[in-house]
Amino acid sequence: MEKDFSGLPMPKLVFKMCLKGALIAGSRANKVFDSFNILNGRDGIFKGLNPDSDWDLLVPYECWGDVKLLIPENATINSFGGFKFKTLNSDGKTLVEVDVWCDNPITYLSNGYDVVMVLLDYRSRRFFTSSFF
Repeated sequence: MEKDFSGLPMPKLVFKMCLKGALIAGSRANKVFDSFNILNGRDGIFKGLNPDSDWDLLVPYECWGDVKLLIPENATINSFGGFKFKTLNSDGKTLVEVDVWCDNPITYLSNGYDVVMVLLDYRSRRFFTSSFF
């Protein structure tokens, strides 16, 4: 049976942005990737994900027009030149921080850091990574 990450709990606004083309980035994408990495003997269960940690969303240029319409008016500018805001978490009670910015996914993955960079595309159920196996 093929595993996917359709059961990944996420805030409603993050879910809507992902359906419009936003890609999950940062430590959350790395942890989800690690849970599916067969080379690590993982089973696709979301272990070790802190539900209250922030969400980082990279939006490809071609999707920005749709995603930017979902950004709340009270959002502030973040360090990536995008936006930072808080929204209700998947539990519907607590607030979680979201960073969303527009960039080229290839640029993000090839930025030269010494760590493996991961993007998670919720719509297509795929990972993109800077690592080669």
